[in-house]
Amino acid sequence: MGFRFRKSKNLGGGFRLNISKSGIGGSWGVKGFRFTRKCNGGYRVTCSIPGTGISYTKDIKVKNNTTEENNGCQGCALLLFGILFGVIMTILTLKDSEQPRPSSSITSPTNTTKHSTSIVEYKTLNIVHPFRVWKDKNGQKVKAQLVQIAGENVTLRNENERKTFKLKNFSQKDQRFLLALQNFDDTSVSRDSHFEIRTWNPWGLPKFKARLIDASPDWIILERKGKLEIYSRSDFSALDLKYFRKIGWHDRIKLKK
Repeated sequence: MGFRFRKSKNLGGGFRLNISKSGIGGSWGVKGFRFTRKCNGGYRVTCSIPGTGISYTKDIKVKNNTTEENNGCQGCALLLFGILFGVIMTILTLKDSEQPRPSSSITSPTNTTKHSTSIVEYKTLNIVHPFRVWKDKNGQKVKAQLVQIAGENVTLRNENERKTFKLKNFSQKDQRFLLALQNFDDTSVSRDSHFEIRTWNPWGLPKFKARLIDASPDWIILERKGKLEIYSRSDFSALDLKYFRKIGWHDRIKLKK
């Protein structure tokens, strides 16, 4: 197991060209549906309910001059359902785009805040998940941003691509952090803080200045350039952790047994 990101080119119209070490494949889809031709010649149909994290994936294996009786009928039926679902979603999307949008004369680019669901899709957007260094069980590292946690599936992205990994394949520290995020309620976090802005030294990342907002044994929240960012306790150096002893928060971030 290792963190590997494939190259993917958006061709427009819902089509993507996927290039990886094993070959070239392609996919087409809309929100809630995607049909993929894999590099090994097989096919994959994925149907999901947007916004819920619920999805269903069916792999269809294709063999030359043979027919898999057990999977053939099911695969064709699922493929037909997936295509029909994709067409319906496309029609609904086009109809929605044709509806007139309300406009407001008091809105301007300077006071309009745009939120990107690519940052975090399973919680409210009060807190940003920044780029950090993730580790797998074998010690391999990748600098990436958390996109989504859906059950045992964790989706990360780097500057070019996103990919989904199994929760069990992460290091123990990262598993602890991800499980804490699943139960984290960011609506209770307040921006009020009497701490000064200081320089932080996270592992594998450049130094930056931020203000401490809140902390626990599993996560630390900082205010950086007007945004709240959440980090793992293990992201920071021993020098940063000494700061918590200085301000009297050592017991607050002490790891549980």
